[in-house]
Amino acid sequence: MNALLNRAQFWFRELGVTTKESVDFPNLGRTCLAVSRNSIDDLCGIGVVYETVISELRASLGTNKFSLIDKDQEWLYIDTF
Repeated sequence: MNALLNRAQFWFRELGVTTKESVDFPNLGRTCLAVSRNSIDDLCGIGVVYETVISELRASLGTNKFSLIDKDQEWLYIDTF
């Protein structure tokens, strides 16, 4: 993972949100950050708009380079562009 994704992972972990490095994410050919949807729901409440969480991440780390690239039933996948 790149330095920005490492900072994002630290930020989420400080909030008690489970994360993991997702290796060889389909269609990208590189790693991204997987963030547990259950952890986000526990922190923010069921029905949270995940783009709002990404906006908070951007504001906290002072960059607009984070993007929500995909999600499944368990994980949100975040990368930088």
